[in-house]
Amino acid sequence: MVAGAPYPHELLPQLVEIFSEMSVCIGYNTSLDLGFLDRIGVPTEHLTVIDVMQRFVDYLNANGGTHRRASLSTCTKYFDYKWEGTAHNSLADAKATLYCYNMMKVIK
Repeated sequence: MVAGAPYPHELLPQLVEIFSEMSVCIGYNTSLDLGFLDRIGVPTEHLTVIDVMQRFVDYLNANGGTHRRASLSTCTKYFDYKWEGTAHNSLADAKATLYCYNMMKVIK
């Protein structure tokens, strides 16, 4: 899948520019991705981070659960999301995350 793809250090200037212009980051299990970006030198400490996974876990726990984590697949099933593409594809996962984020804004 990644054969021929650029290495992270080759994309670093672009990533730094993109993230420097951002103020909010919405994602699923953001600590994983932001940790990777921090390790390769992309500053993210200025971002307001909205972790959809944490919001989903908090929602489940407020309703009687005892969860520490929940997969994106679990979250999408809960909200009856119809996948556009294949799970674990970056664009499909981003669309699923946005859907779940919007659903949780409705139920709050």
